[in-house]
Amino acid sequence: MTLALVEVEKNTRSAMESKFLGETGVIIVGGGQAGLSVGRYLKEFGHPFIILDKNDGIGVSWRNRYDSLVLDSFAKYSQLEDFPFNIDPMRQASKDEVVSYLQSFAKYYDITPHFYTEVLNIEKHNNEFIVKTNKGFYKAKFVVLATGPFQQPLIPKASEYISKEICQIHSNDYKNPSQLKPGSVLVVGRGNSGTEIVEELLESSREVLFSFKGKLKSVKSSFFSQWLAYRLGLAHIPKHTIFGKLILWYTKGKAVGVDIKKLLSSPKIKIIGEFLGVADGGIIFSKGKIRKIANIIWATGYESDFSIVSIPNFNPEIQKRGVTNIRGLFLLNIRWQYSKSSSHLAGVSRDAKYIARYIIDKSRK
Repeated sequence: MTLALVEVEKNTRSAMESKFLGETGVIIVGGGQAGLSVGRYLKEFGHPFIILDKNDGIGVSWRNRYDSLVLDSFAKYSQLEDFPFNIDPMRQASKDEVVSYLQSFAKYYDITPHFYTEVLNIEKHNNEFIVKTNKGFYKAKFVVLATGPFQQPLIPKASEYISKEICQIHSNDYKNPSQLKPGSVLVVGRGNSGTEIVEELLESSREVLFSFKGKLKSVKSSFFSQWLAYRLGLAHIPKHTIFGKLILWYTKGKAVGVDIKKLLSSPKIKIIGEFLGVADGGIIFSKGKIRKIANIIWATGYESDFSIVSIPNFNPEIQKRGVTNIRGLFLLNIRWQYSKSSSHLAGVSRDAKYIARYIIDKSRK
């Protein structure tokens, strides 16, 4: 018997020894917009499911983001299917408005996740999934991982060698300038989070050192560009098509809706190039070295974490519209799952409906 199979059997026994909480058709891991969406369609099809969420309520991941966060697109282009925002459709929703929106969505469709329930391990035994949580275990024929694209914050290993006197946080933990130490701020990362945080810091009169690789570019966010992306449908074009690949190439590494020209014209910003490491008491960049800095914000992105899946041969990179190489196991709300909009409110409904229909079809066989 292989080591992997031994581990699976060990985990299975461990799950069986814990409290059995029930059996259902589908277990959805994650109660954000993705989990709620697939739950909505399963409910419309009359198929049983439960949603497990480790948080204490709906919208927690949105509530925990930085205070000034707004959606990249206007509300009319950011809604789940047939469920518009209750705000001016031609403005961008704030993070708190997104929280309220998702709460209203769950109430309207009468969906109540099992909160405070953290999934610790997922196994498959005799064509049945065993989902172990902090409260006990469930059994199901299908499992949908709807935990989203922002799971584990990425911070360079070299950050461990930076002086402890410097305040270091990831953008995931950044809320507003008041939580930082007095003095200058180094922001590393040119994505939306990085550039938007830089904008906010400059508006609060902070001196900002901005580090990123390559050129700083953005995609304009105007009525016309959003009409092209969401009304005409460029953001929904499948990634495997020629146009989909062109859109991926054109948008990759670009912040959306940030006025780069205005940003770079500020006298309080200094571009220092790519972060290279730490040496001789200084932080090294492609354009020089700095020794004194009060704060560092690592806007260096996230990585997906599927470590809760203890199923031999599972490979999250092998998926087609969320259907993985493990029968009955699905992924939802990951970047470019099917198109650019797959990880957006504007696109998650389509992917969720596809998975729900796939589950219904397989359940009838």
